[in-house]
Amino acid sequence: MNDATPALPKIAILYPWSDFTEGRSGSSIRTRAMAEFLAPYADGIRVLDTGDHPRAQHGKMVPAATTNHW
Repeated sequence: MNDATPALPKIAILYPWSDFTEGRSGSSIRTRAMAEFLAPYADGIRVLDTGDHPRAQHGKMVPAATTNHW
């Protein structure tokens, strides 16, 4: 029997608009709130959107591998 603590999952969120980092719409505000809610239960959260902005890291929310992310 293995008593090791199970590894936390890595979470990816696909956000189909470009305003996730700005928080200008209700959907970006709700998606950010969901990501912040899930953060304690994940090893990392990657948000991929269609925006053309620089990479940013916020707590457990880390940059995605593509250029369009948060």
